[in-house]
Amino acid sequence: MKFTRIGFLGLLSVLASGISAQISPCALSPIAVEDRIAESEEAVWAQETRRFCTWNDQHNTIVTLHELEIKHRWIGSSNAARIWVLTEGGQLGSLGRTVYGAAQIAAAQEGVYLLKKVTGRTFETQNLPVVYELVCGPQGQFSLIEGQMADCCGEVSASLEAFQAQYFAQAAPFALPKWKDSGSQVMARANASITSLSPNPIIGGMQTLTIEGSGFGSSQGNSYVSFARDGVNYFDANTAKGFVYKSWSDSKIEVEVPETYSGKVRVYVNGIYGESADVLHVKANVGMATINPREYFHLWNLNENGGHTWYMRRDLYNNTEARACIEGVFAEFRCKTGVNYTLTRQPTWVKSDLGDGVNALMFDSVGYELPNGVVAYYEQLWYSCILGGRTFYYVMGQELRISKRFDYYYGKGSIPQGKNAKLSYVLFHELGHSLQLGHVNEDGESMHPVVQALPADNWNMRDTLTTFDVKAARYLVQESQQFDFRACGVSPMGTISNCADVYGENAGLSPSLARMEISVLPNPSQGTAQLMMNIDRHEALEISIVNASGQQVYQAPLEGHQHSLPKLPSGLYFVSVTGQELLGFTRWVVE
Repeated sequence: MKFTRIGFLGLLSVLASGISAQISPCALSPIAVEDRIAESEEAVWAQETRRFCTWNDQHNTIVTLHELEIKHRWIGSSNAARIWVLTEGGQLGSLGRTVYGAAQIAAAQEGVYLLKKVTGRTFETQNLPVVYELVCGPQGQFSLIEGQMADCCGEVSASLEAFQAQYFAQAAPFALPKWKDSGSQVMARANASITSLSPNPIIGGMQTLTIEGSGFGSSQGNSYVSFARDGVNYFDANTAKGFVYKSWSDSKIEVEVPETYSGKVRVYVNGIYGESADVLHVKANVGMATINPREYFHLWNLNENGGHTWYMRRDLYNNTEARACIEGVFAEFRCKTGVNYTLTRQPTWVKSDLGDGVNALMFDSVGYELPNGVVAYYEQLWYSCILGGRTFYYVMGQELRISKRFDYYYGKGSIPQGKNAKLSYVLFHELGHSLQLGHVNEDGESMHPVVQALPADNWNMRDTLTTFDVKAARYLVQESQQFDFRACGVSPMGTISNCADVYGENAGLSPSLARMEISVLPNPSQGTAQLMMNIDRHEALEISIVNASGQQVYQAPLEGHQHSLPKLPSGLYFVSVTGQELLGFTRWVVE
């Protein structure tokens, strides 16, 4: 059988099935609206009109640039009718990158945008005079929702008119548009009646919901079920019709619940909806690569010792309190979920770069600072491998970046006076993302988007995962341990025997030999370059080079510790070494 491997840089909040930014991540540290406005250089009512993705000039990250059409400006000296706004992540050919917690702008999204100029960053081949970014990091714009404004956390704050009067009273007024749905008609209620939802609570992306009631119609036809995808906005018709419906009758519907937020459930019949009286409580979410059929991003035997090895950056590793905190979190996380994660006692000096082949825990640094209000980012590099009619997704690289803006408490229990963030709680949340757990809007859950200050201070004294977090995480771990896909050198993740042994030293793990270390010298290079590797292998090895569009441009057998690379056109390439497994991976820039 033939198989194809396609490389992506990516995360789970953008689904391959076409659900774009289905969960609007909000600031991991709440920021008052007044403070966001004070930080802004532009406050505008605008709508996205187009977008494109690009590399930065260092070829180590992908960003998306959105063109906004300005319909009104309350704050700002620019008279430009259109401006460009940057968000982290995007897709170039078959390569992509998405960052949990980073700002997202939905296609054609209209609303209030609070912006400031981007400084110190350039973008390959793009000649844009001024580029802005969203204030406060995640979802730094305010959405238009049924005649009201919703802030970055999806909380309805006020009517449009009240919002404008409160925050821009001294500026020129704007005749705010009346809210309409995507069909340009205000939705009316249907005769469909929902009497029960089961199970409730539920885990999104994992479980099937049974809806009982009346007036649903004898067959589905053009009818569909929709959920509050960010707590207030509902999935549109095209997306919702793509859910998996296991049964549909006039009195009962069974539907696979996507990754979503808690909220009332709607059944749309003939274009109008009936809404449940009860709220469907989504206590956890398992992120998916596709919703129909469900495909997940799998962990696997990457380090040849059954799982994934994590390195601490040296400044974090040398902080003895922080290191002890990380060790404790990894022990608890391994014991509760069964995930085969191990730490290494070899610290690293790698920078923020998913393509370097190192799973890194690090504080942010100059040039790689997290936005104001963001406590931590988790990023993931994944691949897809096609065998026959199936596309299999698996994790290749991970990075967890922690903001230095906060004064961390490294202990357990409640945060003492003088500290404003608890590192262990932040780590539980971000490692949850590494097991594909998405955000939820349920108070008390580890995956609530706010991890610092209120409301999280009401529950972040907890030093473990919640019951629903564990159920969702174990589900993904079992998927990673039991898959039967065999191509691209991927094999299932192994089980762990001693969950408290976070360094794997009693399981025979040698961190320095966990993976083949490969590098290209010089890099960047002009003309000739050499692939170097540091581990002897007795099996047949092969080198493969893929360009930034995911196309293989070179393949050859590999012998010894060194290999002369071919002369290739200027651009970004990904070099991998494969034996019976994928053994090493690095990025190569040709100038």
